[in-house]
Amino acid sequence: MVSPISIGDVLGLAMLAINLGKAFTKGRASAPAEFQDIENQLYSLGAALEALTSIIPGDSSVKAQSGRSDVDAQGNDPLSHAIQSCGITVKHLETVVSEYAILKEKQDKGPVPARFKRWNNNLTLVWKSIKWTTEGGDLAKLKSNLTVHTNSLNLLLGVKLQ
Repeated sequence: MVSPISIGDVLGLAMLAINLGKAFTKGRASAPAEFQDIENQLYSLGAALEALTSIIPGDSSVKAQSGRSDVDAQGNDPLSHAIQSCGITVKHLETVVSEYAILKEKQDKGPVPARFKRWNNNLTLVWKSIKWTTEGGDLAKLKSNLTVHTNSLNLLLGVKLQ
């Protein structure tokens, strides 16, 4: 059974996707041209996740809002499952980006993480061999995964709004 996801989880995931998209943008001079497609997909995914928050009241979870008609025979809520699946992909991408990024040093020891500056020089040599997905896929597979997540969320959002 998929556990409930809060509006804060969805917003956090949306911000992570958007920030990763910014990393691909800021690093464009030191990155392969193929990164622009990933940047666009990450912005679209972030927008889809932000749109979902408009249908979830601030003090509720996604599962609590779905109602019995949205729960399958195993008790899984498709929206919660889609968000969790999306989270796995985006969090894996975050680890890949942090491995190959040069970060700006933080000004203080506050809760704000160090910010992306540019891609390291090693990336231009090895980007085709990086395991961009949890399944070990290449950049095309990552783009496909991000597209599937975005389309799934948009479809579920459309169903919820009707």
